Amino acid sequence: CRGQGAELLWNNHPVALSSRQVLEIFRSKTAPAFEVALKVGAALAGSLSEVEDALHQYSENLGIAYQIRDDLDDLG
Repeated sequence: CRGQGAELLWNNHPVALSSRQVLEIFRSKTAPAFEVALKVGAALAGSLSEVEDALHQYSENLGIAYQIRDDLDDLG
């Protein structure tokens, strides 16, 4: 919810954001949900300790990619 909150605050007072700021909002919006889902699956499979770091990085990248695609879909 931190990423969504940051986006809502920005919508109330829009200013130009740096690429880094936009990516941080994107990273905070969806990546945590992906990470939880993937890590629960890995934990149930008994292999979380082996893949935890990779799942964290993958979730961040997937969350950013998802938000970019979602925003592009919203445009048209």
